[in-house]
Amino acid sequence: MLKLSVFCATALLVFQLANSSLAEQPSKPDEDAENLPYWRDADISLQWNYSCPAGTACSFTCPGAAGVGTATDVIKLDIYLGTLPLSSDTTLAIFFKFAARSIPHGTGFGVGMSIASCQIKGMRLDYVAQPK
Repeated sequence: MLKLSVFCATALLVFQLANSSLAEQPSKPDEDAENLPYWRDADISLQWNYSCPAGTACSFTCPGAAGVGTATDVIKLDIYLGTLPLSSDTTLAIFFKFAARSIPHGTGFGVGMSIASCQIKGMRLDYVAQPK
């Protein structure tokens, strides 16, 4: 019985030491990666940034994971076009991040050849080029 108690106490001590050493060295998240709507292994070639002028009804429709990504009363929209490595091939991918009056943070994506177009209504194009 005494051996079991010593074993349990030792195991508990080792567990606590392991937990405290892990707590002292938290992994630092990649802050830029957290703010981007695309996967780290995506190869992004173009970026579009849109904003909505005051007093304008802005909206967008892009192909998304569930068929179509749509939002109305959009304030800001960022679209990223590139490719994703899938198996031994790469496939076309579109990622979007937006803010709307009713949705402060939204993201979506589409994969495959059917994603080649988005419909943007009322928004001003602020930037289009290689990713910033």
